[in-house]
Amino acid sequence: MTVQGVKTRLKKKVDPYIKSLGFEERYPSGYKREPFNSVISFTVKTWGSDFTVQSILARSYRTIEDKWVKYRHLWGEDHQPYPPTIGFTRVDIDPALEINPHLKYLGEGLEEIKSEEDIARYAELFRTEYETLYLPFLKQTENIHWLDEELNKDPYVFSTARRRGISRNGAAFRNIIVARLAGNADYEVICQAARVFLREWAEKEEEGKKRAEAFELVYEELKLVEPLPSPLLTA
Repeated sequence: MTVQGVKTRLKKKVDPYIKSLGFEERYPSGYKREPFNSVISFTVKTWGSDFTVQSILARSYRTIEDKWVKYRHLWGEDHQPYPPTIGFTRVDIDPALEINPHLKYLGEGLEEIKSEEDIARYAELFRTEYETLYLPFLKQTENIHWLDEELNKDPYVFSTARRRGISRNGAAFRNIIVARLAGNADYEVICQAARVFLREWAEKEEEGKKRAEAFELVYEELKLVEPLPSPLLTA
């Protein structure tokens, strides 16, 4: 069996279920659905002579991302896809789900794919985990206070650690936007910590300098933004 063979057989197994959830096929191994620009994708990797499959879910909250993506052109990133707020595998939700430590770099705790039966088993595993693991986690992320707690419980860390699947690209921007929308009492402390982080970056790279400049533009705009009247994100 080849990588393409695994992809073809996997698609046949998961396609009906994912489409029943309202997702539309975006490319052979990826599906997309509104609201929240939600994406499901599958990556097939080789492991010796066998294969393993990694499922990835992503979601963009435009209420958050729209407040900084318009400045990405300043450092030449405007051609990139719209950034996800959340992008995760099963292990991002609960590291205890890791079964095989040798597959840790793949983010998936599933034994190797060797046969049609393994693909069928994986498809059923995905369905179970989507309903019992992924959906409850996604429901949490719709709450701005949950995001604020995850991002800003330690306001001095912006890019060195992945926070429960929260995207690292645009970290300093996202931290202060979420803090503002959540009405975080430490908002100015978080902003100052972000400035220090970006200034240190600016001393090393031109991109850091451009991001620091963009940060101040976002900060000024956020002065006119009030905390969300309801903690639940709707877009």
